[in-house]
Formats: sequence, C-alpha cells, structure tokens
Amino acid sequence: MLDGSLDHLLLGALLAACRTHGLLRRRGRQRTDSTHVLGVLRLLNRLEQVAETMRAALDALAEAAPDWLQVHTPPEWFERYGRRVEEYRLPQGREAREAFARQVGEDGMRLLADLAAPEAQPTLRDLPAVEVLRRTWVQR
Repeated sequence: MLDGSLDHLLLGALLAACRTHGLLRRRGRQRTDSTHVLGVLRLLNRLEQVAETMRAALDALAEAAPDWLQVHTPPEWFERYGRRVEEYRLPQGREAREAFARQVGEDGMRLLADLAAPEAQPTLRDLPAVEVLRRTWVQR
C-alpha cells in the first residue's frame, strides 16, 4: 500500500466514513482529552513494572538457589509470578488492581526481608535482579 502511495486513499475513506457517521464536521474542532487515558496507562505500567521486577528476582533466585527459594516462597507465588504479568492478566477494576498492587508490594517486602536475614546467603542479596527489586521497592 505504501509502495503504491495508496495510503492517502485509505485516509480519505476513513475520513469520509467518520463524516458520514457524524464523527467529524467541516471546520469543526476536534478535541481529545487524554488525561484519563494517560493516568490509566501510568497505573498499568507501574503495576506491570513492580510485578515483572518481582518475577525477575524470583527467576534469578530460582537459578542461583532453587532450594532456598522453595523454602522461602509460598506456593501461590508460583501461580502469581510464574508467567509474565501483562495488562490482559491484571485484575479488572480499581479496587482489584489496588489489592493486587498491595499484594505484590507485600510479597516483595517479604522476599527482601528473607534475603536480608542473617541466615540468607550473601551472594543472593548481590544478584542484579534482587538489587533492581530493592531499588524499585524504594522508588514505589
């Protein structure tokens, strides 16, 4: 389409359809208020970031010390962080997403506390993914 310069035909057809349905007017002003959209995206990005940071730390710990990880993680963590956390997997609704964010925060705090315990292997605290987790939890 682009090679044949047909992109203008597609745009023209789209604009004509929008005018037919009353979505566009001649010499009218089109306004978009994307503030709410940006706010939702910002929240989703933060939720994904903290959950993915937690997942990355758990994956690094699983490689470095699988036995330690099994002792220090509840079984539901494997369900919660076993796969990538993407928007379509996040809970629907404000309250559900807030509860999810609190749960991830508590899980991360528990993991960081277990890693800071004197009996934890010092090498686990120095894993790059654990350091990213620590920094993310300080920021968020």
